[in-house]
Amino acid sequence: RFLYKDLIDLREAGWKARREEETAKTLDEIKKDFEREERAAAQQVQQMNRGYRGGGGGGGRDNRNDRDRGGNMNRGDHRGGRRNDRDDGDYRGNSNRGFGGTPRQRKEREVKVDKDGFVEVAATKGSGGGGGSRFGGPGPKILSRSDGGKRDNKSNKSSSSRSTPVAPPPPVPVAAAAVAEPLSEDKLKQKAKTLRTEYMEDPSEEDVLLTFDECKGTPRAGHVIVQVSVDAALECKDKERAAIISVISILFRKGKLTSDDIGLPFADIIEFIDSFVVDSPRAMEYLGDMAAEFFHIKALDVAWLCGQAKKLEEFSGHLIPDVIENCAKSLVKAYSVDEAKTLFGAANSALIGLLGAEKWNEIAGKTGLN
Repeated sequence: RFLYKDLIDLREAGWKARREEETAKTLDEIKKDFEREERAAAQQVQQMNRGYRGGGGGGGRDNRNDRDRGGNMNRGDHRGGRRNDRDDGDYRGNSNRGFGGTPRQRKEREVKVDKDGFVEVAATKGSGGGGGSRFGGPGPKILSRSDGGKRDNKSNKSSSSRSTPVAPPPPVPVAAAAVAEPLSEDKLKQKAKTLRTEYMEDPSEEDVLLTFDECKGTPRAGHVIVQVSVDAALECKDKERAAIISVISILFRKGKLTSDDIGLPFADIIEFIDSFVVDSPRAMEYLGDMAAEFFHIKALDVAWLCGQAKKLEEFSGHLIPDVIENCAKSLVKAYSVDEAKTLFGAANSALIGLLGAEKWNEIAGKTGLN
């Protein structure tokens, strides 16, 4: 059973072994390998040292800012109050002085409107907003336009000449869509199991699509998921098999899977069906159930089935009629006789070429396709 899977993997890899064959080495070869490892380790140490010397030096400014904001909380309570009184004069300062700070601070914050309609604000000592000296010098006066002052045309002209146009804000760059990192084959296999498990708990097409989208960016994700799923469908319970078939059908109908994603793994099942029958006596019936759904959604067709079944002629030719008959029975059971007649009738010449007219007529009579 597992030997055929190894053979399939070897064929997909271009007949190249996954692991390099180990042979006995001479002393010179062992010495060269050791020197190569030593050089690689030395280069890694040098890269780590360069990265260490290049870092650091980023924490001093934050510590200084922390000290400016108050430093130690135990001693910064009263200092922070005095500084807030000096800078802001609001409720964050000394609460004993009232909501607006000291009377002197409130007086200094009183505004005056000049003849041109600008508000004259005297900056307090040490205030950063007024541009005053940090060491106690008086700051310059700040002028801003008063909303309620009346101005004549002359004042409007003079104020407009002093105003500078405001440049529009730069366009916000649109972030590029995040590209999912490729998943390993083991994670893809786990994703296939997650798909059918979640669907059994809650048969939601939306959840199936969202889970599959997590595989974006992984090459051949659909192929691997289908391969793992159809292998499991030959050995699992009926409920899980039905979930597997439904998940594959949803993904194909929604454009997430291609015909090749389904056809290539399913072709391996047909080619090695004799091995599956040994482990699972009803494997032929389960193959028919999957084929019926794939025919129904137009992922595969009966002519394709005949081409794959022909590969059994060399070693397991006696199983070819069973493959065709089980696929026809499952299609009639899952959908209708009319649909089965339509799909199998379109491949009538291929069926006769594979089975012969007499054998095909016999199977058609058993399954009601006459």
